[in-house]
Amino acid sequence: MPRFDDILSLGSDCEVSLQLRRLGISHTPSVFDWLVTPWDAMLRVLHDGGTHLCTRIDRGYNGAGAVCGTYGLVYWHEFARDDAHQVLLTEASTKAAQDKLRHKIARMRTVLDADKTVLFVRGGIATDAPHDRYQFGQAFPASRLNDLTTLVSRLFPALKFSLLFVEYAGRDLLEGDCTLDPRIVHYRMPSAGSMLKPQDAEWDALMARIGYNYVPDGSGGGGEMLY
Repeated sequence: MPRFDDILSLGSDCEVSLQLRRLGISHTPSVFDWLVTPWDAMLRVLHDGGTHLCTRIDRGYNGAGAVCGTYGLVYWHEFARDDAHQVLLTEASTKAAQDKLRHKIARMRTVLDADKTVLFVRGGIATDAPHDRYQFGQAFPASRLNDLTTLVSRLFPALKFSLLFVEYAGRDLLEGDCTLDPRIVHYRMPSAGSMLKPQDAEWDALMARIGYNYVPDGSGGGGEMLY
């Protein structure tokens, strides 16, 4: 029974963080908690530590979102909006967003660089980010999941981890082109449409199905994942 000391969201958007919070599951804030992060963007941020976050920003979604010109992710919650729901991109707001994300990266690194066991959770593949090559219903090779575990092992050699990959039916299409790394737990969650998110009850069913249970210990962490 794998034990873990912490949980980190890998996106693809705020759904994972919202569900962990709703379920009362203690976890370290992740830089991916509130971003819209395509798979390739997530890998780039992990690879270079997100050093270029909020350095090149373009308006997107008819001004309703801010698109990262370096990583191809979307800052959807990082900037205030005006009465017309347009993002306010100023020097001050950009600096505040950059500082917040760098603080989250620093907190993540304290976990990733330690001799700990971590559960990563990635909710879905496809996003509506402009630079996402995996659009809704487009095949996603399972080997790319293995690429992620290989990258994490190389970047954080002391870390022990598992990856809970949640595939959203109707949005994602996992192509079984290889055998998954044994550290990967794949769950295919039902979804009614390309942009619809799973309901709370479906997340409850997911946690029950994999027998997931998190009980903080006296040191502020620790739990078990049973499957």
